[in-house]
Amino acid sequence: FYKYVNQKRIEKAAEMLTEPNISITNVALSCGFESLSSFIRMFKIVKGLYPLANVINYYVKHPASYRNFTSLAPRESPVKSGMIFQRDKEIHIYGDAAPLAAVAADFYSADSSASGRLHPILSGKAHADTSGHFLLTLPPLPASKSLSLQIYVENTGEPPILLTDISFGDIWIAAGQSNMEFFLKYDKDFEAVSRLPRNPEIHMFNMPQQAFCGHNSHNRSGYGYWFRDDDSAVNTFSAPAYSFAREIQEAAGIPIGIIGCNW
Repeated sequence: FYKYVNQKRIEKAAEMLTEPNISITNVALSCGFESLSSFIRMFKIVKGLYPLANVINYYVKHPASYRNFTSLAPRESPVKSGMIFQRDKEIHIYGDAAPLAAVAADFYSADSSASGRLHPILSGKAHADTSGHFLLTLPPLPASKSLSLQIYVENTGEPPILLTDISFGDIWIAAGQSNMEFFLKYDKDFEAVSRLPRNPEIHMFNMPQQAFCGHNSHNRSGYGYWFRDDDSAVNTFSAPAYSFAREIQEAAGIPIGIIGCNW
């Protein structure tokens, strides 16, 4: 009877382990085992392999059970269309997919071939862990602009996530309190600055003001997305940060990203 009960427990555990977002510890306790070590030991006796190996085998044999992306990154993250990556540094892309899913990423330039198809200039792949989290690392790219990024889970047929209007350049963080947050529209030279030629090489992003995960930001519009200085959001961007970005972009001659993180 003892052997029969343990076999049924392990069969149920093996089924639960194929579900996303459930830990091995929770499976062990849910199936009546008093400790993780006793569960792992019994799993090996009944199945002939350890729990993690069982999960891997399942997803290799059942690729159609991969679920879609949950996200590339938290909603408040700057990982969005219009973003800028740091030039000459490794590229890190993270998010959530199915447990153990193969996640691929391709960067494309704006140059088209005679057939009209875009040329991939950089590609990479990584596997999500058993919780579905993935971190994809790609080699550096030099300063560039007008790129697109396609991210997808292999062998699913699901549509990819597509980010457009991407640049590589230098990224700066403008962080502080009221002095750094001081809106451009309140600057005494605002009218003169407004008459300057627009500079599309400057990418700006205002981090939403959130005290903790799940806190509803009290920010007005202009927070949580990338914009240029032809967007009205520049009016509520940091005056010192914008002035700095204009000066350094003209000196460096490459795209500049500046992230306002003030409270």
